Amino acid sequence: EAEWDNRHFWEVSNAEHLALSDGVGMINLSHFAIFDVVGAEAEALLDECPSRTTSLRLGGIYGPGRTRLVESVLNGEMDLPAGPAAHTNRIHRDDAALAIVHLLELDEPDSIYNGVDRDPADRREVLTWLADRLDVPRPTVGSGTSASSRGNKRVKSDRLVESGFEFRYPTFREGYESVIAGLGASHWSPGEFGE
Repeated sequence: EAEWDNRHFWEVSNAEHLALSDGVGMINLSHFAIFDVVGAEAEALLDECPSRTTSLRLGGIYGPGRTRLVESVLNGEMDLPAGPAAHTNRIHRDDAALAIVHLLELDEPDSIYNGVDRDPADRREVLTWLADRLDVPRPTVGSGTSASSRGNKRVKSDRLVESGFEFRYPTFREGYESVIAGLGASHWSPGEFGE
């Protein structure tokens, strides 16, 4: 039996590669080694691995310390995208951390999960909701990035939910509400996972 036979490799990545460091996108938790491969390349590498593998594809991460969109709306620096709907997929930082822990605790996790909240919302809806909630003028249609240049996918997290995961912030509304209120200072509370 080879050393690799009893290992389980995990990939966690998102559009920003979790901002761990430049170009880092795959984390081998069995050896704590970090490889400089991302996205489809990382998943292709995992497909070649003789061990079980699991990938968690995270949407755009927001939350405490990741408030650029809220600050941009608050400062009137955001335009609504022109053109057709520009759906976005995001996940609150705390839900991303909780999803990782949840998957690590599964006896037989599937090979790929999408880590996005339950509402792939049009970017205009998110920006308008934020402006209304922050009591600032709504952004106007302008030179904002359109769906064609940013992508326009409605990603679903059904497999993650079917595995038993429960979102603390199921949509951008609950998540950004906590950001605005200044909540979410920790990833999880002590004892939440039976510690």
